Amino acid sequence: LRVNDEIIQARRTVIATGSRPVVPSLWQPFRDRVITTDEFFEQEILPSSIAVVGLGAIGLELGQALHRMGIRTTGVDQLTRIAGLQDPVVNQSACDILGQEFPLWLGAIAEVAKYEDKLRVSSGDRSVVVDRVLASLGRKPNVNGLGLDKLGIELDANGVPMFNTNTMQVGELPVFIAGDVTGEKAILHEVADEGRIAGYNAAHDQITAFRRKVSLAITFCDPNIASVGAAWNELEHDRIAVGEMRLGTVGRALIMGRNRGVLRLYADTSNARLLGAAMIAPGGEHLAHLIAWSIQQSLTVFDLLKLPYYHPTIEEALQSALQALTAKLGRTASEITSLESL
Repeated sequence: LRVNDEIIQARRTVIATGSRPVVPSLWQPFRDRVITTDEFFEQEILPSSIAVVGLGAIGLELGQALHRMGIRTTGVDQLTRIAGLQDPVVNQSACDILGQEFPLWLGAIAEVAKYEDKLRVSSGDRSVVVDRVLASLGRKPNVNGLGLDKLGIELDANGVPMFNTNTMQVGELPVFIAGDVTGEKAILHEVADEGRIAGYNAAHDQITAFRRKVSLAITFCDPNIASVGAAWNELEHDRIAVGEMRLGTVGRALIMGRNRGVLRLYADTSNARLLGAAMIAPGGEHLAHLIAWSIQQSLTVFDLLKLPYYHPTIEEALQSALQALTAKLGRTASEITSLESL
């Protein structure tokens, strides 16, 4: 490695240079009115109006928070999906629920231009004038200037070398990569695992492949949005059954006055194993963990139905979604009753 005028030689190298927010080059002339997620919490004075461009997890969380603080907020995304949702039913429910709080302009690229001392944000045939724009357009790996092309390994569109996600090794080289710089799952528990894997293999002569944990993504808006395990677009739809539960009739949600949303479970029709889930639900962060743990342990729909569910709790929504799956899966007597015989 060359650092300024110094040459450093090492037996192993770990690339962990992180990432930075994406800000389109066309926005640079009015960059002083564009806030990134890196700068958001440094603001001493909040604007009276703002457009949040990019409605992934961070954009949704901050957009809803700003709206609830009394700031006129407009959410914009060129996709028709929010929070990374792939399930069309859950996505529609999420758009309907959150769209009742503040405008969500979906399906058209945002165009931003200077307008007097403010900014005009346009999306399709819609337009709004705001004090600030919050750029929540994702993050770009910090690889510029590292000379990774000299590794002789194919680079992806972001300039990141191809690597093994179970070893974090770049090709067959004594080089490892971890964290946001991978451009993969920029989620704390995922990148922490990447760091452990890369660090372990960098410190040992024998390269070890580690099993990665079940995918778990949570957006902390209200209600929570969560995706667990296999996503809708990753599944073979002719080989799965779907169990759905609307939160409208769930007792605990009714008691709290928060009975909005939907939970959808995906199970393998050949063996009844739970494969994935998507939801927008109060307490969704907790349901998502239960489902992720169940998938990682390869539990079936019927294994889960034999577990206790207390009334009234949000967990009853999971029980009802599992019961909806039983109508689509082969069942034994003990599975039908959800009880184990002695």
